[in-house]
Amino acid sequence: MKRYYPTFHKKQFGLPGEKVKIEKGQIYINGKLLDTFYGRAHRLGSDIDSLKQSLENIDLKDHIRKNIENIVNYFEELTMKEIEIPETAFIL
Repeated sequence: MKRYYPTFHKKQFGLPGEKVKIEKGQIYINGKLLDTFYGRAHRLGSDIDSLKQSLENIDLKDHIRKNIENIVNYFEELTMKEIEIPETAFIL
């Protein structure tokens, strides 16, 4: 017998009819910036500006600096053109 388990989602941020885009890792709903930072930086408890600021710390070990630089670069390149969510869908 195959068991099915419910899926739990932590965030729902796009509703039917809304326009959503991602620009430099930031999510915009109907042209307004969503005031939450998602993804790797969020899991680290930082936003993109905090991560950039941490790079100014001269005492960072090379591997830590490189890791932070990679995360900043990833978010600065993360972009999705604006889409309108169909009436039969939503974005998690």
